[in-house]
Amino acid sequence: MVEEILRTVRDHSSMLSRNQSIISNGIPIDGNEVVTGTVKSFMKSKNFGFISGDDGKHYFFQGCRLNPGITVDDGDKVFFNIEQSEFGPRAINVGKQ
Repeated sequence: MVEEILRTVRDHSSMLSRNQSIISNGIPIDGNEVVTGTVKSFMKSKNFGFISGDDGKHYFFQGCRLNPGITVDDGDKVFFNIEQSEFGPRAINVGKQ
């Protein structure tokens, strides 16, 4: 559990420094393409959801992967980076368009 908290804190610290670079979709961040899409569902009680990417793919995301200060609702247009996880691609650095 401590390792997960430490990883989350490090991820948020990393996101804060990268947030200054995120201005619009299509701008590479650290070599990662920025993808756009629509929040299909976000279960606030469980702190996770799914995004339908404009690239035709579907992405899982966790509430802790939202950019700081961002909240999302079903139907919101978002931009994000993609990270490979043990369960497939997931959205990180999620922000509203």
